[in-house]
Amino acid sequence: MSALDGVAGRAFSYGAGIGGAHWRRGDAGWRGGVELAAARWSGRQCADYFAGTTRQASSNYCIGVDGDVAMSMDEDDRAWTSSSAWNDRRAITIECGNIDNSTGEMSQKTWDALVGLCADICTRYGFWLNYTGDRNGSLTEHRMFASTACPGTWLHARMGKLASEVNVRLDGGSTKSDSKFGSSDVYLVKVTCDALNIRKGPGTGHAVVGCIRDRGTYTIVGTSDNWGRLKSGASWICLDYTSWAGSAKASSAKAADIDAMARAVIRGDYGSGEERRCRLGEKYAAVQRRVNELLK
Repeated sequence: MSALDGVAGRAFSYGAGIGGAHWRRGDAGWRGGVELAAARWSGRQCADYFAGTTRQASSNYCIGVDGDVAMSMDEDDRAWTSSSAWNDRRAITIECGNIDNSTGEMSQKTWDALVGLCADICTRYGFWLNYTGDRNGSLTEHRMFASTACPGTWLHARMGKLASEVNVRLDGGSTKSDSKFGSSDVYLVKVTCDALNIRKGPGTGHAVVGCIRDRGTYTIVGTSDNWGRLKSGASWICLDYTSWAGSAKASSAKAADIDAMARAVIRGDYGSGEERRCRLGEKYAAVQRRVNELLK
C-alpha cells in the first residue's frame, strides 16, 4: 500500500496502539519531527516494537525500508520521541527505517513515503515545513533536544531538502528529478546566516565562486540533496542555511497582480490621494512603486 492510501485522509497502512500515551493537553503550534530507526525494518515491525517495548519510546508513524507506513499511535496522542515533552506535545513524529546503520541512509521508497506523509500532515493541519536547523522551526530532529546523532548524518544533511520537497508539493508542484542535478522545481528560499558560500557545483568539493551576505531571498531552480541551484547562474548554495520562502509561481502571480493594479491606477480606476491609499490597502506601497516604474 502506498504512503497516501488509508482511511479518512490518514496516510498509513497499519496501526498498532501504544499504551501509556499522553494527550497533547491542547498545546498549540503544530510541527513535524523526524527520527531514524536503527534497523532495516518495515513500518509494521517498527510499530510492533513500540507496542511491545517497556521503554518510553514511540512515534506517531513508522516508515519502513520499502516505503510502507504504519501508524504507531494516534495523532491526537503525544509520542515519546524527541526526549522533549514540549516538542512531542506539538509534533507529529515519524520514525524511519534505514539501509545503512552507520550513516542512517534511507531507501528511495522510504524517502518518497516520508515526503508524501509530511505533505499529507501539513495539508490536513494547515502549515508549511520550515527547517531552521534549531528547535524554532516547524521541522525538528531528535538531536535538537538531546545529546544524540539521531536522525543520522544522511538525513540531517537533507532536512532542508525534505522541507523544500514537501512545500513544493503543497504548492502543487512536482518533485521529479532532472537528468543532471536532482529536482528541477523552482521555489524561493531566504538565507538565514550572515555569510553563505556560493559554489560552482552541489557540494563542498566544488570551488567557491561567491558569497551571499545580505540574508536575502533567492530563487532556486534545481535541487541536489541539500543543495539548491541559483536562478542567477550555474552556481549552488547549501539549503541547510536557508528557510522556505514560498513558491516562485506564487511570487510571479503576485507580481503580475501588482502590475495589473498599477496600470489600473494610471488609468484612474483607483482615484488619487487618500482615496487611492484606502482602496489599495496593504498593497498601496508595492503598487505605487510599480506605478513610478511604469511612468519613468
